[in-house]
Amino acid sequence: MMPPKKDLPPIDPLANETRRSKRELLLGENPTCLLCGIANVDALMPVPRSILEAHHVCGRANDGDLTVPLCRNCHAEVTEGYREAGVPLNRPPTLLHKLAAILRALGAFLSAVGRTCTSIAESLIALVARLDALFPIWRTWQEAAP
Repeated sequence: MMPPKKDLPPIDPLANETRRSKRELLLGENPTCLLCGIANVDALMPVPRSILEAHHVCGRANDGDLTVPLCRNCHAEVTEGYREAGVPLNRPPTLLHKLAAILRALGAFLSAVGRTCTSIAESLIALVARLDALFPIWRTWQEAAP
């Protein structure tokens, strides 16, 4: 049994803001995972490596410059998807092998992006249904016009 705490630590808004500023500095401007969309700087805790990683869309061996930010979880999932799609992650022996690897990587990556887009679309459709049920007048708002 733990002894009861006698005093709660005082709230220190300045320390909280300092921590948030340090995270923002560490993670860069508008840190957001391309796939899951996590962007809350308070949730993006600095760890020995950043929670956001530069994902090489075509594989680092095929194109070291084309990167997008992914959170560590999405990066691991996409990389595993590359392995399942047969994307070689080492230097290809010829240009044709490199092109085949790039196409496989793009196919696997764009499939992941497509799944994300589909999920967001389904959430929007559910929101429309909820708005229709609770606030049917929303359809007359200027912001709702296509």
